[in-house]
Amino acid sequence: MQGKNTVLEILRRKVKIREIYLDSGAATDEKIAEILSTASSRRIPLKRVDPATLQTISHIDGRNIPVVALAEPPVLPATLPQLLRQCREAGENPFLLMLGQVDFRQNLGAIARTANAAGVHGILVPRTRKDPVTPEVIRISMGAALFTPIIREGPYSALKVLKSGGLHIVGADMEAARSYHEADLRGSIAIVLGGEDRRLPEPIMKRCDETVSIPMSGIVSSLNLSVACSILVYEKLRQEAIDNTSKQARSGSQARGR
Repeated sequence: MQGKNTVLEILRRKVKIREIYLDSGAATDEKIAEILSTASSRRIPLKRVDPATLQTISHIDGRNIPVVALAEPPVLPATLPQLLRQCREAGENPFLLMLGQVDFRQNLGAIARTANAAGVHGILVPRTRKDPVTPEVIRISMGAALFTPIIREGPYSALKVLKSGGLHIVGADMEAARSYHEADLRGSIAIVLGGEDRRLPEPIMKRCDETVSIPMSGIVSSLNLSVACSILVYEKLRQEAIDNTSKQARSGSQARGR
């Protein structure tokens, strides 16, 4: 993990860190000072090295990385069935995102950050030869990509497992007649998104329980994938917050009527 913000987040979460490498020429600002103090108090080895060594360790060329941490992330579910089983055992309604295509690592990093903040249980991405959780994705996600399962799974097999698991499958499509705020996003759900400027493939849409759109009134025809994802994720949280408030009000009213 590299970058001051990412390393700080990992330190604050008390993840086991084997070693920290710091640019020997880095100025000791507030964030660097906190990294130094925390590393010292937790007795984490810290080495000052030159920028070229930091680039070699981080596997990112051409970027000034002042600090890199070698950490041992938590063990996460490796398959979709494992993830669903973990949710059920915890007594939680599964909340998943399924991405049809991720063109830019920045998008996956931003989506992982939002997903982690919103309590999403996992992100499904297409099968690829390379691990999608790259050092840059981890940096952009502020370390969240290490704590939210990102599982490689073929779309059709994933949809089959999701349906058998009882999840409501909602596809996001720019031409869907129904707006996202008109759909019921509460409970066990998987939100399916396509790629940048692309509709969901017809075979995927047919396997969704419903499709929704995000209304657009400007000159642009689509939103950035991570932005669209954030809108839908927080609409679900908004609906559930309203639902919980209503339940509490009804419960209080019934108690007063006894």
